[in-house]
Amino acid sequence: MTPNSPKLKLCSLITLLAFSFVTGCSTTQNYPSSTTQGDSSKQDSETAASIPSNIIGAGFQFQLRNLEDKSLNGSYRVAFDGKILLPYNVAIHAAGMTIPQFESAVDEAYKPFFKHSSNLHVELVDRAYWVDIRGLATKPGRYLIKQDTSIDEVISKAGGFPKDTPAKYMKITTSSGSRAIDLDRYYRTGEPTRLSAWEGGERIFFQSEDSNPDTTASAEKSTLRILGEVRRPGEVSFRTGADFLYYLSEAGGPTHDMNPSKIQIYRGENNSRSVQEFSMDKQSSFPPLQKGDTVMVYADRPTAFERYLQSGVGIASIISAIALVIIAGQHR
Repeated sequence: MTPNSPKLKLCSLITLLAFSFVTGCSTTQNYPSSTTQGDSSKQDSETAASIPSNIIGAGFQFQLRNLEDKSLNGSYRVAFDGKILLPYNVAIHAAGMTIPQFESAVDEAYKPFFKHSSNLHVELVDRAYWVDIRGLATKPGRYLIKQDTSIDEVISKAGGFPKDTPAKYMKITTSSGSRAIDLDRYYRTGEPTRLSAWEGGERIFFQSEDSNPDTTASAEKSTLRILGEVRRPGEVSFRTGADFLYYLSEAGGPTHDMNPSKIQIYRGENNSRSVQEFSMDKQSSFPPLQKGDTVMVYADRPTAFERYLQSGVGIASIISAIALVIIAGQHR
């Protein structure tokens, strides 16, 4: 075929058309990324590491040794209430002390029993923490755990939950207050809600959301709903500073039918309700969300012809094959 042959021009046109199908169908949208979850994981690790390792917790075990009075020799553990009972009715509230402070307190307590220095040797032999597990646990009781023990390990120690009444909340109470862990959220994401390192003496209560109305009401105030074209529509725990992409991830991500150009936020109730609409395509940042908001992710359902065009890669391959057949036929 000559350079100006009509047949060659036809083949070139078909090839160009096939290339336009391929490039058009492979175009993707770039949306702003969310760093909230990554920052939260960093904050969680910093929180867990914020307790100094030399602070004594309920559950620590010490060994005492003395050459003059062998009745002092032995291992003694700090009780759940923070006290440690030693020979000769000596009781010291050790929880919260540093190890050097505890050594000084032991030496001071036994001074009256010796003419000179007590020469007591104190050694930490087990860094463990008492927790008291109650509520919806198969084997409630007090258990020794490590400082970095996970929620799963705590549940395992307590024998898990009854099959007919699984716990949905894990309430942790300490001397400084209490906090609740949403177990449903933990199972979905694997990330606890600000779970600090164990200090010893925590009371853990596993409960369902219906067993304690106060807890349920508190949980509802700390959630928002995301509905529509998401994989797990429903309530999501509210997190201060998190944007729409964070909650979209918490809801399992978008479905294939999601329309990124139409997302609405419903805020308020009845006559005072407001509606705000935004587009992921046109905005570099998203409107801030509040507790109690309802986010509706709408669908973008293509027509039959649009679905046909979306298979452009396959169509391009067919057209290219037809063009090759035409060229081959001309050479026969």
